[in-house]
Amino acid sequence: MRRTISIVVAVALVVAVGATIFVARRRDHRTAVRAAVDAEVASYFEDPAVKAELAKRGYSLTLDVVPSSEIATRAATDDFAVAAGPFASHLSGTPAFSSPMVVVARVPVADALVRLGAAQRAGPYWTLNLTKVVQLAGSGVPLAGNRLVIGTTDLATSNAAAGFVAAASTAANGGHVLPSASAADNVLNPLARLLNRGGPAPSTAALWNSLLKPGGKLPMVWVYEAQFASAAAGHATNGLALLYPAPGIVSQVTVTARTANGAAVRALLAGDPTLQSLAARHGYRTASSAFDDFATAASVPFTPSPPAAPAPAPATLDLVRNDLEIAWQHAQKAGRP
Repeated sequence: MRRTISIVVAVALVVAVGATIFVARRRDHRTAVRAAVDAEVASYFEDPAVKAELAKRGYSLTLDVVPSSEIATRAATDDFAVAAGPFASHLSGTPAFSSPMVVVARVPVADALVRLGAAQRAGPYWTLNLTKVVQLAGSGVPLAGNRLVIGTTDLATSNAAAGFVAAASTAANGGHVLPSASAADNVLNPLARLLNRGGPAPSTAALWNSLLKPGGKLPMVWVYEAQFASAAAGHATNGLALLYPAPGIVSQVTVTARTANGAAVRALLAGDPTLQSLAARHGYRTASSAFDDFATAASVPFTPSPPAAPAPAPATLDLVRNDLEIAWQHAQKAGRP
């Protein structure tokens, strides 16, 4: 009897060791890939479900999360790079998914914008006349008893802020894309008045949290639709209004391959149904019906056709961002509202 038990235990040990070796070998057979990822879209790539899905496809992902502005100038030591919005225009790559830039405010602020003729309600969301908003801010018109400002991220380094400048400069230029930086001279002051006097936020996540915080001073913030959509799916947007600005900007999340392995992962990110569904769960729009299916099932408000205008040329946008930051700093020093 004892001999039989010993044999059974020995067989079990052999099987366990064999399974461990098999799993270890399978893990060793995964191809390691490194990615430089825009900080504003890193949450998708940090999602354990995304990493697990890539592992099923044979890839082990390591991330370097960097500011938006550094993606294009980063030394090409990664297998692929992920950039978004205007900064993605510095790279050649494949769009994997996207997110329109939106304005989010508390409902009373959105209603005040309607009374000022700057917004219109369209069922579960609002449309925002950004040209009217720039004009009101330039004239010093208050909003719900406060300054009319839009909270943004850092003008010099943030993709979200670059999207704001692209859309707002077009709005201030009568709906026409700025042909050159010199054409921005007449729009810098009203745009500077539209910026948050307290300074830029470090990230769109910080902007979002400032809006949720009781007693927050910002009447509205410039963020990604994806943030609102993912929060709405978790029923965390009560009392908030989703406003689509016109002219608007759609932030394309672009994947640029730098190696053959990077190209293989890029193809998965852009076309694999499971990875696209995971992107939709993070609030991103996809080429497939994944986002529409997600938003409908979770009762997430969205417009099927977000307003989108082309951004100024990258060199023009860079110069306008720099000039706008200088104009804003001068206004701060002069104590102008």
